[in-house]
Amino acid sequence: MVVTLDSSGARALPRNNPVAQMVVLLKVPSRMAMRMEPHSGRLIASHIASGEITGSRGETRISGVPGRLVLTPLGAARSSSTTSGR
Repeated sequence: MVVTLDSSGARALPRNNPVAQMVVLLKVPSRMAMRMEPHSGRLIASHIASGEITGSRGETRISGVPGRLVLTPLGAARSSSTTSGR
């Protein structure tokens, strides 16, 4: 697994200023499943074995997932589920 953190836009900010935005890029083997806890902002996931994304708030794009995929928007009951065919 490779983890990359891109906070290039935040480098110009003073040290005591919170980071408003950053990009985290994870490269994992395609046989791995992904579980994402509540998040805000943009989430793009592709070519993973399966996934569970809870509390999604913001743009969410998922593609190339041959296995089970569970998407639960923020504030919804844990019932949204789809299977193959994406």
